[in-house]
Amino acid sequence: MKRFNASASTLILVVSLTAYHTHSVLMYNAMKRHAAFSSLSHSYTRAQIRQISHCPWNAPKRNACGAVRYNKKLHYSSTTMGSTTAKGECMLTLQPDNFSRYSKYLVGNSNGVDGLGNTNTITNEEGLVWVDTLGEGCLDNPDQFSLLSWNLLAQALYEPFCKSVGSEPHSWSNRVQRIIEVLSHADSDILCLQECELESFHNDLIPGLSNLYDGVAQEDERSDSEKPTPLKEITKHRSPRNHITATFWKRDKFEPVGESSVRTRSMTNVLRLKTNSERSPLVAVVNCHLEGHPKRFSERTHQLQHALTDLSKLMKKDCEKSQTPLGNHLNGIIIAGDFNCELQSSACSTYLQLGRLGRQAGLGGVHGEDSLVIPPALLETNEATEILHPIVEWGRALPEAQVSDVSPHPFRRNGMMSAYPKWLGKTNAKEHFTYINTMNKRPVPGLDQLWYSSMTMKRVALKRPIVDFLGQWGDDPDIIERKRNQERIDILSTGLPDPKCTYPSDHLPIGAVFDWQWESNHTIRNITVLDDEGNIVDFTHQDDTSQPEFKLYEQSFENPNDELEYLISKCPYDSVDQRLAVEFILSPVNPPLCTEKKTKPTRDQLDQINKRRDVKSEVLASCSSGVKPWLKKIWKANRQVGARERSQELE
Repeated sequence: MKRFNASASTLILVVSLTAYHTHSVLMYNAMKRHAAFSSLSHSYTRAQIRQISHCPWNAPKRNACGAVRYNKKLHYSSTTMGSTTAKGECMLTLQPDNFSRYSKYLVGNSNGVDGLGNTNTITNEEGLVWVDTLGEGCLDNPDQFSLLSWNLLAQALYEPFCKSVGSEPHSWSNRVQRIIEVLSHADSDILCLQECELESFHNDLIPGLSNLYDGVAQEDERSDSEKPTPLKEITKHRSPRNHITATFWKRDKFEPVGESSVRTRSMTNVLRLKTNSERSPLVAVVNCHLEGHPKRFSERTHQLQHALTDLSKLMKKDCEKSQTPLGNHLNGIIIAGDFNCELQSSACSTYLQLGRLGRQAGLGGVHGEDSLVIPPALLETNEATEILHPIVEWGRALPEAQVSDVSPHPFRRNGMMSAYPKWLGKTNAKEHFTYINTMNKRPVPGLDQLWYSSMTMKRVALKRPIVDFLGQWGDDPDIIERKRNQERIDILSTGLPDPKCTYPSDHLPIGAVFDWQWESNHTIRNITVLDDEGNIVDFTHQDDTSQPEFKLYEQSFENPNDELEYLISKCPYDSVDQRLAVEFILSPVNPPLCTEKKTKPTRDQLDQINKRRDVKSEVLASCSSGVKPWLKKIWKANRQVGARERSQELE
């Protein structure tokens, strides 16, 4: 067994408290063994463990490792447990809530999230710097820059909504005038806009911002000579959309590098900061508008994963062609936009911070603020995951099988962190929110999010969502705060957009000022890229023989049957049992399903189908990260084979 560091040992000890009291002896011995691996020792009596682990519900389900998992929210007796460290006595108080308090303890006693020895600090409320105008935060340092993100509320979506609730919508001419005023007042170096309409992007936003900004959008119809950077459309909607994302940057401060990578839900631009230094830093900006259906958490995490994987492929491609200095010289990553899920607790939040989800993530079960700092030694252990809380999103515990069906993203060693702390609006959404509509008037904190690579960048200041962009509040600080508070109360009573169209969207703009993390030799830190196995990728020394996943996608086949046969034979299975399980999943139902419409499968056929689904979930949950892409390709090829056979039968 690998040796755990102090934080890993502490986490195992804490989460073990969820076990049922009848197994306290087994847990007591296990905790003593784990404590032996760390200099941070704990002393618990069996009576303490029985008291803390007592649960009033019936016996919960037990996994293969003997650990206990509850589907309901856990509550504990209020008990104090001590741990002696080199710095002295450190007390952890167990309160009647979920794991968030325990995580805060771990955060305060951990060595950072990157596993490379770089420390990462968690800023408390007193350390936050708030600004009304982002431009004022960059006046003293030319290396600093700012970014604003805002969902503009597409007119094509706004008008039908107003019609459905019986209200009169504001005209687009009034709204776009106010939008330009808000953006001009913010004075941000980079603008990430969502729910733009293609026509208004060309006719309104480009002319309204052209004095300072260059920009591109999804489905940008301008010629290559007119666009500041070419677009590479990786995925595209079958028909034109009524809203798109658009990214602008100040032309006197940034210049684009390479192509803009475009997907249906995101657009990625690499920008070079214009400075007088020997090498200007590069930052990748991912502007996203993720899937909006509350239950489609899997789509949202896959959309993030695709965007980040595209960026790593772009780095590899540019390094091979030697066209740009991207390769190993990217200095920062920012992911901004409308995430359509809460920052405080969601699959996307966990995925960005940990870089992975599910059982193979090591700590994929940790959600929200619980995943701030995770020791790398624990990230590769399945045992830890099986006794952790499930991920909760919009008040629902997410199923493990669906959560685990996403590959790790390649930038998980860079300490991806939300610029806005997760505690903002967590206990009272009326105090801090980024979205509220006119129908239910329910404020939502953290729907719009702004993430950055905290190991290479640092947050300097945050933009207040509610500001005096019309210049009507005067200069007295006390009066300004009273006006700001009254404006917040008015918004809560009317929803957005408000009746006067002071705020032209149902979202409030968010933004931040950033600076770089400097090394001791006065150079800026570079982004670290990992493969699925957790190995650092050096784009300047690529060995194609060590990258089987690229060969997997370079194969070409005449029909899906040949592809499926190839994948089954070449897949690097973890074991013989795993291969047999895959062959069982792909085996046909007996008797075969009828392809005629309106013909329902029999009960026996349904049982066989469900059995294969269960085995498939188990295989995906337990496979290594190197096998998972092969399995996904096998499932896809098998679906194509089935579709081909059905079409042939119909002919």
